[in-house]
Amino acid sequence: MDLTTKKAQALLAYLAVERARPHTRDHLATLLWADTGEDRARHNLRQALSKIRSRCDGLVTANDDCLSINVAECEVDIVEFEQLATSDDPDELRRCLDLYCGDLLEGFAPREPGYEEWLLAEPVRSFRPGPESPASHLVQQIRDEAHRFAITGHRGQRQKAATRSTLERIPGIGPKRRRSLLNHFGGLQGVNKAGIEELSSVPGISRLLAEQIFRALH
Repeated sequence: MDLTTKKAQALLAYLAVERARPHTRDHLATLLWADTGEDRARHNLRQALSKIRSRCDGLVTANDDCLSINVAECEVDIVEFEQLATSDDPDELRRCLDLYCGDLLEGFAPREPGYEEWLLAEPVRSFRPGPESPASHLVQQIRDEAHRFAITGHRGQRQKAATRSTLERIPGIGPKRRRSLLNHFGGLQGVNKAGIEELSSVPGISRLLAEQIFRALH
């Protein structure tokens, strides 16, 4: 399906992966537009839904204030992947390997704190062939390939999450001020090295807040 915006793609992907339950509009709006304000976030959600429905009406269903994906209207490759991953059949495991394209939503996941945290929390599916299965070597190849593709991306995601957690746990530091600090000092290491005067020179960081940041990091 050709969707024109990354957020519409991300919304559809989230509903597909989390297909087991419906999701409230407020939750989805906050997940993808946390920094825009409640009204604007709901407006953006409506626009994204409109784009999805213009391509495939009936794909996303609404029940009261909740949304979910209509699995009868689409094929979700992660479902097939999970089923094939538990097989002992070599042909099915090869099909499983064909379906593997790297990290979940790699390349188009939006830079939204809630969405990134969901990606990090999404459990890794494991392969469980019979211990004496002739497909065991193929399964190991799949694991090695998955590890090779995923390790770099996962390391970067974990670093981002750690940086966000370190700064945002400081009272008064939200996503916008965190970004300002990281951009100004070139990363968390630079923030750690900065003194109170340097911290207070960042737009939006008062002298009092700079002192709180300095104390929290030292």
